[in-house]
Amino acid sequence: MSNLYKLFSKDWEDILDYSEDSLYEMYYSEIYGLEVSPNNGYYVGKKWLNVQVDMWLKDIHDRLLFKHELYDDPMFSEYHWWLDKILKNVY
Repeated sequence: MSNLYKLFSKDWEDILDYSEDSLYEMYYSEIYGLEVSPNNGYYVGKKWLNVQVDMWLKDIHDRLLFKHELYDDPMFSEYHWWLDKILKNVY
């Protein structure tokens, strides 16, 4: 998931921290609920990933977006497994 988090925070990559320490910090946050620094690139990416997915689900429901558009997007070409997971119950 760390690569997906980086993908969703790429617009701010110049000011975010993607160090190994940040990766561990994010891991411990997800496993144990520990605090994460606000400049952790993985943390920022996870937040924007969640926002984006919520918007996609609403747009798919409202027929403003179709699932095939996400699968056809080159940005997600190596993440079809993830799209399958989040879109499996969406009609």
